Amino acid sequence: MTGPATVFGVPDSPRVVTIGHAIVDVVASCDDALLERLGLDKATMSLVEPERAAHIRSQVQATKMASGGSAANTAVGLSALGVPTSFVGMVADDDLGAFFAADLKAAGVSFAGPGTSLDGAGNGVNPGSRRAAPSAGLGTGTSIVLVTPDAERTMCTSLGVGGELGASQVDPIQVSQADIVYLEGYLCGKAATDAAVAAAIKAASASSTLVALSASDPFWVSLHRDEMRNLLDYTQVLFANEEEALELSGQPDVASALRELSAVCPTVVVTLGAQGCVVSEGGQTLLVDAPEVDSIVDKTGAGDSFAAGYLYGIVNKLGARRSAQIGGLLASKVITRFGARPEASDLTGIA
Repeated sequence: MTGPATVFGVPDSPRVVTIGHAIVDVVASCDDALLERLGLDKATMSLVEPERAAHIRSQVQATKMASGGSAANTAVGLSALGVPTSFVGMVADDDLGAFFAADLKAAGVSFAGPGTSLDGAGNGVNPGSRRAAPSAGLGTGTSIVLVTPDAERTMCTSLGVGGELGASQVDPIQVSQADIVYLEGYLCGKAATDAAVAAAIKAASASSTLVALSASDPFWVSLHRDEMRNLLDYTQVLFANEEEALELSGQPDVASALRELSAVCPTVVVTLGAQGCVVSEGGQTLLVDAPEVDSIVDKTGAGDSFAAGYLYGIVNKLGARRSAQIGGLLASKVITRFGARPEASDLTGIA
């Protein structure tokens, strides 16, 4: 049984507001044979029912558990770099929800306390007063992250109550006062979360707040390409890996994808793995090398950490090249061990 949903999102004056699904990541090692037995497509994210998630989890041994979700991972990276950051998302009043809350708080990310919602003006009120009640029985979202020996990650995600994040959880004052509002692409494609995105964009458009969007996952882009393309009309910074950029643009190569996407979005950043990244901004294209890494253990969260480093650069007006370098450095630290987030030791000399 799960209790009422808890909404997170009231900040103390954040420079960056991140909005996304509140997910508890369960990271485990596996081999390709297990992926085949489970009928999973390697290196993609798929949505699964809670029962299916429970079955998959029973087949592996967890090596790490952390509060997760794409935007939450980026929020933690930004906070670690010293940028005041808030996360807006929903968890249930259950054990995983309590774990998520404690873990995010420990990372220094701002959010409301348990049992707090928003009244549309940033004030804490009783849960449900300005939003629909969550569907009965929905628990906190989980993502089982299966890491194969080649460091690729295959994610099986059950959104739980996090998929009911809606417009009433987005505080327009919070967004309008921030430098950046960062949206994860996984929010595209469901009525409630689409409304949350629309509310954030409306608040940002009425102020000088920059809108940043992560494409999040190539499979998700393929399912919701039209919705994501529509968002680019309101987006100032797009983050995508090579596969996501090709899928989103409908183009056969990165150069063509950059031309297509930068025609509607002022800054497009495409990560290229070991080849670094390419940035298109203001009619200029920059290729930025990736740091050398001795051993890649787990690519989970690499893109989220890259986005955190790049957004740090934007907040501090460091320019596209330096922002990309910081993003690459942070990502290079995360992929050398299990888990999706940077640790304190990773930050030495980065920013």
